[in-house]
Amino acid sequence: MAHKDTSPTAQIPDYDKKEVDNPGKDVDTPGQIFMVFFVVLIGLFATIAASMSGLGDKAIYVHMLISIVQVSFIGFFWMHMKKADQMTWLSAGSALFVMLILFVLPLADFLTRHRGGL
Repeated sequence: MAHKDTSPTAQIPDYDKKEVDNPGKDVDTPGQIFMVFFVVLIGLFATIAASMSGLGDKAIYVHMLISIVQVSFIGFFWMHMKKADQMTWLSAGSALFVMLILFVLPLADFLTRHRGGL
């Protein structure tokens, strides 16, 4: 029986391609693709329904919640984040953090604009 290496260097990717690459193992099934497509389509109809429901100022929060669900499904399934390594998750997390900054700062200005400037 071969000894399995549990040292920290055992986690290093195989850049020398000693292992056989099998790209077919990461192919999504048609059912999974259609499931994500229908979730995004349901999110589209929910966004349209929320905009016509007369929520007023609270509609933006409903729209943002729906879009977060849609983006999560697209990123997790279609962009293969569920099979990604830690560096990909770190890159996606830092991109989300930058997007959070880009959304929160203008939204904070917009929500406090009625109080007057300095």
